[in-house]
Amino acid sequence: FYFGILIVIGLGSGRWDGVTASNLYQSFFFMCSKNTLLPGVYYSSWFLPTYFTVIPIGSLLLWLVQNSAEDKQQRNRTLREIFAVVFLGLLYTWVSGKTFAFLPTTTLFYLIFFLLGVFCKNYKIEHLRTAVILLTLDVCLIKGFGRYFGWDISASMQAMKFPPNVVWLLYSLIMIIIALWVRGIPVGEENPFCKIGRNSLWFYFCQGISGSALYYIAPRVTWPWYFKLPVMYAINLALAIVLVFVVERLWIGADKLQKHLSASWFQYWNQ
Repeated sequence: FYFGILIVIGLGSGRWDGVTASNLYQSFFFMCSKNTLLPGVYYSSWFLPTYFTVIPIGSLLLWLVQNSAEDKQQRNRTLREIFAVVFLGLLYTWVSGKTFAFLPTTTLFYLIFFLLGVFCKNYKIEHLRTAVILLTLDVCLIKGFGRYFGWDISASMQAMKFPPNVVWLLYSLIMIIIALWVRGIPVGEENPFCKIGRNSLWFYFCQGISGSALYYIAPRVTWPWYFKLPVMYAINLALAIVLVFVVERLWIGADKLQKHLSASWFQYWNQ
């Protein structure tokens, strides 16, 4: 699909950056293409093989728990034991530098968050004070571990994501704490954030395209960073929303066409 987008852009603009046989081959294995017109998409593609690994493993574990445990209490206890085993496995990879067969550090790391999502499914932080205390503790731990290991967390936080380390785990908890607090606030079904959640796949891909646009826009803007950052964010978000709208309409149109063709073929076959 990504390679098809590059071809469409090439037909429309005459720019064929990244449309090569090598990049086509790499697209099938989620490898980073070179000299592509949409670098932001592939900078986000690291998530896809991780997603396709974590979801089946996590779902299988949940299925086994559901079918082996007799009651809710036993299921929760079994889930906690699985969480502990996965976390110990993650610690082992961090300490030893080795990985398990078919379970690299990245898979174990995001399997932790998959299981954490199961635990937090029905949980919410009721009071802002509790959220502030948890966030303060989390930030202190980030700074403490960063100083202990000699990592410059202000300059290399993104680098700690590949492979993810303990500071990145704590850093990721910030948005989870905020999300659990926001869950305690009444939110209507028509809230814009709910729409983004229901269309997360489109926003994920389209934000990669809109983020790619910043590679060509940002170098032309010479403002101080505190002016430039919010403006670039607004441009990124606005372009993503527009692209999602376009992709949704194309998807709906393609779905209607497919149903029409299927109905026509079925009618022709019966005749």
